[in-house]
Amino acid sequence: MHSYDRISKDTASCAGDGPRDRLSARAWCDAMQGKALQEFAQQKYTFEGASGWSRIDRVYTNLHPAVLGMMHSSCNLLPHPRHLSDHKPVVFCFRRARSSNTRRVPAWVALHPDYATEVEAEFEYACDGRTLAAFEELGLLKAAIHRASKYIKRQCRERTAESIDHKLAVSLAFIRAMESGDLTKASSL
Repeated sequence: MHSYDRISKDTASCAGDGPRDRLSARAWCDAMQGKALQEFAQQKYTFEGASGWSRIDRVYTNLHPAVLGMMHSSCNLLPHPRHLSDHKPVVFCFRRARSSNTRRVPAWVALHPDYATEVEAEFEYACDGRTLAAFEELGLLKAAIHRASKYIKRQCRERTAESIDHKLAVSLAFIRAMESGDLTKASSL
């Protein structure tokens, strides 16, 4: 699909820009025309031959991006079984996202202008000037991050989402609430 999908071992340069490669890429683009396929991102080279490396083994899905946004997905390479093939096995998965009980900090919260200040204040309050072991400090920092995150979320509860990340987070939270049948949460969103 791209010239850098194939690298020559002899010249260490992109080798995927020849006439045959352009013809193959064009045929593939024509075959994909009108189909709602998304490629799983995986940038490593999947094939190693005598003359070079290439990224020719790929994984596609026809799931809508909004559905994929509500799931955990991954695409990785397994160790290269040289005695079996010149190709590295590509493994992919997608699974339902965990419930909203997970303690992740959304990007829009971490990018809020007051977030760093709140984390620092929470951490200082938790440490209270004591000398602590590294793992104790780490635990207190983690707790401070989550308390600051909750504070920022409460501050923004009545505010209209402005950034694209915040709008996406609210939209996905609404979809998840509807999917789980939590109409109270959905109406608040």
